[in-house]
Amino acid sequence: MLVYFFKTHGVVAKLSVELAIIHNDVSIMAITKLNLFLCLLALISFSKCSLDSSSKIQKECNNEIKQFVDVSKDTEVASLKKVLFDQQESWNNGNIKDFMEGYWKSDQLIFKSAKHETSYGWESVYQRYKKSYPDKESMGFLQFDIKDVELTSSKTAKIHGDWELERKNDHPKGSFWLNLSKMENRWVIISDSTTTF
Repeated sequence: MLVYFFKTHGVVAKLSVELAIIHNDVSIMAITKLNLFLCLLALISFSKCSLDSSSKIQKECNNEIKQFVDVSKDTEVASLKKVLFDQQESWNNGNIKDFMEGYWKSDQLIFKSAKHETSYGWESVYQRYKKSYPDKESMGFLQFDIKDVELTSSKTAKIHGDWELERKNDHPKGSFWLNLSKMENRWVIISDSTTTF
């Protein structure tokens, strides 16, 4: 458990962040618990800091706020990466249905590919995967290389990266661009644009 203390004008706010390592030290399931009462004290404290003429106190306040923001951002980025690492593991276990858990289970899900018509809806994307990869051999061994993760808001994000399959007779690869949304405290892919080299 990592504990961060915000100390300004004698007011202490405590943020507890529990980190559970899932895939080595790369993918982290992060669960953030923030006590509402202490959060309000922190906000009041920050407000007092912003009005304080002392540059030293102002600098300390800014550093504390930056630490809070950095921890929150790192936590979300780890959660976003975990979506793909979980998909990769499910795929390599030959389980397309578990792989699909990373996608938004909605008729509004969008999947675009240069070689196929655009698919709309979770079930349509699922059936497309099953048709294209009917068995474990055709699925091969999947690897994702995440190039960039961008948090566009507290509830939306973008991921860009490369993918490749190692199979007995070929080695297809390409790139992907994903839009994700945080729903019910869980990140899911709402649109997927994938290309093949």
